[in-house]
Amino acid sequence: MGKSLDGLKGKHFDTLIHLLNKEYIKKNENANRIGNVHAYLSNIIENSHLFELPICSNGISNISEKSNEEYKKYIDNFLNFSRNKGEFFLRPFESTGIEDLDSVVFVEKKNFREFRVTSCCYLREESLGIDDIITINIGDINLDEPKKNGKYNGSIDMEVGLLYGLVWKDRKRLNSPLNYEKAVEDCSNHLGSAMITFIEECSFILDPNNFIIHKENTQSYKNKKKNSNKKKTNIPLRKKIIRPHYICMNDEEIKDYFKNQTNETRPLHFVRGHIRMLLSDRYKKNMTFVKQHYRGYGNIEGKNGWNYHVMLKGDNPTEIKFYNG
Repeated sequence: MGKSLDGLKGKHFDTLIHLLNKEYIKKNENANRIGNVHAYLSNIIENSHLFELPICSNGISNISEKSNEEYKKYIDNFLNFSRNKGEFFLRPFESTGIEDLDSVVFVEKKNFREFRVTSCCYLREESLGIDDIITINIGDINLDEPKKNGKYNGSIDMEVGLLYGLVWKDRKRLNSPLNYEKAVEDCSNHLGSAMITFIEECSFILDPNNFIIHKENTQSYKNKKKNSNKKKTNIPLRKKIIRPHYICMNDEEIKDYFKNQTNETRPLHFVRGHIRMLLSDRYKKNMTFVKQHYRGYGNIEGKNGWNYHVMLKGDNPTEIKFYNG
């Protein structure tokens, strides 16, 4: 592997792309209930809508500025709202990936409670005397209802079935790490934590107080044009700078972001949505979504080749559409 990973520490999504494009994960590698691992990972990467959240995996609770109890209630309301919509938890898109500072995680729904979770993490482990460590884990997770009076209490009981685990230490691949009971336990715990983080990050993304911005670089447009006539099998997987992805912030943060990252001088006016409780006997315990509004220009040209497009959530928070004003 040598120096080919230089500059990728902390870039978990791009690390996964690199491992696949350079075939450090072999194209003939198979795993039980997954099949061809390279093809499986390539497929979820290409089909997923990728979100970029520049926070740690436990950062949602920190930036919410809520007390511990208020935050638990916040997540509990999200789970209840999701159930009203027929889901254990809502996701921005059917196929969604989220990269934060600690990992990139993809979650695919199998049924109401069961999800397939894929996680890739590339972090420096100086405290362990290890130059760097990369982990890739894939597993099926079956979620249970929160146990404490049916309310969210910071965790959700779950069964984790680990299907695939891969580890590189000091840029050397470990052979059969899942042959060791402790390794299986560690990987399963990691996937369980990734699942909880993913749910909490989805609550943040779909919160009507927060706005989704579609982000794409001119390199992405050039790459599309370059590969428009090529067979899909001959096109390398795209790193983040050459594929569209999303960021999410509240209205004030977006204004500051656009002020720093664009030359936009025209006024932008974001109107937050909110979830409204219907308290009459007829609608008892029901919640309805009051959609977001925006006055301004939908497409905004940014610095360093970036282009931004404002998106709005409709009457349902997963009805995410481009604003074309």
